[in-house]
This record gives sequence, C-alpha cells and structure tokens, in this order.
Amino acid sequence: MTVAVTTTAEALDASELGVDVADFLGFPATAPYTVRVDSEWMRVTAGAGTTTWTVTRGYAGTTAATHLTAAPIYHVPDTYADLSRIKRRLRGGADDESTVDDDILSDSIGAVQSYLVSFLGLFLGPTTVTQILLDGAQAIDSRRRLYVPFGIQTLTSVEVQPTTGASWATVTAGDLISRPRAHEPRVDPSQPTTMLMFKDVTSGSYLSFPYGYDNVRITGTLGWSAPPAKVGEVADTLVIRLYQARQTGQRDYVGNDDEGNPVVSRFISGEDRRLLRTFRHEIFGFGSI
Repeated sequence: MTVAVTTTAEALDASELGVDVADFLGFPATAPYTVRVDSEWMRVTAGAGTTTWTVTRGYAGTTAATHLTAAPIYHVPDTYADLSRIKRRLRGGADDESTVDDDILSDSIGAVQSYLVSFLGLFLGPTTVTQILLDGAQAIDSRRRLYVPFGIQTLTSVEVQPTTGASWATVTAGDLISRPRAHEPRVDPSQPTTMLMFKDVTSGSYLSFPYGYDNVRITGTLGWSAPPAKVGEVADTLVIRLYQARQTGQRDYVGNDDEGNPVVSRFISGEDRRLLRTFRHEIFGFGSI
C-alpha cells in the first residue's frame, strides 16, 4: 500500500496555519484529512487539491513544532481503503482526475470500513483519543499483565484505583515494561504497544494491576500511527469487488443478508479473512473511552 508523500515548500514555525507544499499528488481531493510532518500530526481543513493547505496544528495529541524546508509530509489515512489507490488499480495504475463513479466508490468504502471495524473489533489507525479506561480485573498472570486494545504509541502515565471509584494513584513509570519489544515480531511494522507488564521487582507501591472495573487509566498517544498496510490492501480489494459486482447488476451490498450476515462479507476471500484474523482483537469490551 503506497502512502502519499510530499514535502514542505518552506520552513514552518510552531504556529503557522498555512502550509505550502511541493505538490499534492496522491493526497485526498477534499478536506479534512490528516498528515504527519516529523513527529507532528496536522489536520488539513482547507486547500485540498492545491499546494497551499490550511491546517490544525498539533493534531491528535501531538505537539506543534518547527519544520525545515523539504521536510517530508505523509498522508495518514482515516480509513483502510483509499479512493485514489482504488482508482489507480481500476485504471491500470494511471492517475485519473475524473470523478466519475466517485460517489459509488465512496459508498463502497463506507460499507467496507464498517464491516472491517466490526470484524477487527476497533479501528486500527489514527485516533484523537488520548486517554482510555481499562479493567484491572481483566489483567492476567496474577494481574501483572494487561492487554491494551487501542494500542499505545507513546505512554504519558498509568494511574490505578485500588478499587473501583477510589482515588487515582500514579504507577511508577520505571515499574512497567511494554510488549512487543522493538525487535520482536509484529503483525505490522506500525503495530503499537499492546501489552503493559509490571516488572518482577518494583520500586513503587504496586506489584500488579488492582482488581476492579474502569480502574486503570492510561494517558498518551493511543492507537496506530496509520492503518496497517496489509489491511488497506484487503480493503481496497473489497471495494473493487463491490464496485465490479454492482457494475454487473448484482444485488445491493449494503446491510445484512437474510441470515443476518453483512453482505460485504460475501466478497472477501478465505485468504484475506485469514490475514485479517492476525490483526483481530480477540478480547473485546475491555476498555471504555
């Protein structure tokens, strides 16, 4: 899956809301959409399809910063499927500015997005969520290890309540480690931390996550930095299959069939379904926002 990239056409200070870019090839034709420059995310609110963008700085909990001329700017997709990529695949790799069938393809992207979020358990991608509550009762291994469904890119703090509703106490940062490690296998290179663990020797007051509900509070940059490339490829393929089915007069793909299954699910191959299961969150309902 190719991610659109351009560069800044001038240096930026930490407060500028107008960003001049070298080109806009591959970026969405309409705003809003999200981009990343160095470690800062920006939300493009106007100027799509031009080389001058109006942006919201420090988006999704990141910090507005200065950037050099020619700094790379990456598109951060909000959905698994991408309209520009799909159109290039349908048209043999050629870039095409035509908007014919964009409405139909966008409807397909929406249907596929809803199905994949339901299948995977949550959206594996950028989020504005910076804090999540988890249940200490769901921790395993004598409550020393806690699964984090959203995933953590950067961790600011972990707080716990000894029992549900009690006062919050901050866990000593050095008492926790995260998994997977940087060198360990991941389902995707962009996979964030998905497990927090207490060390076997701690310096703070806690040795494990206290038993309770909504009694573990995690603050930081949460979610995936971008949707997994492999999931994006599956999503693009699904949208193309839906489009081709519609072009041949097959029934509508929106909603469920007579057995209550999403009609979209009929268009996914066994191989793609197996791939998606490697990303699936098998433990549902552990967190609340």
